[in-house]
Amino acid sequence: MNFLSTTFLALGLAADAFSVSLSCGLLIQRIKINKALKIALFFGVFQFLMSLIGWAVGINFSDLIANLDHWIAFGLLSLIGIKMIYESLQPEHEQKKLIL
Repeated sequence: MNFLSTTFLALGLAADAFSVSLSCGLLIQRIKINKALKIALFFGVFQFLMSLIGWAVGINFSDLIANLDHWIAFGLLSLIGIKMIYESLQPEHEQKKLIL
């Protein structure tokens, strides 16, 4: 993976973590500094560990699925797209409401 791909991947992970932490921060009315630090620590540690595990698995299994990787990506993206289309066609009252 070249430098540009790695940079875009890092920016994507950072944007993901930022959006989740931003929504978490907006939901908590009064937060103490120790709780904020604990949340930041957990986000940082888990983002690092998930990236490290993904890299290790990718390095070890890339040779096994190199001939099929594009079909796996096509299948997963197709399933996600079909599910999104199906859910968009459901009537409003049948859709599940998010309860916080």
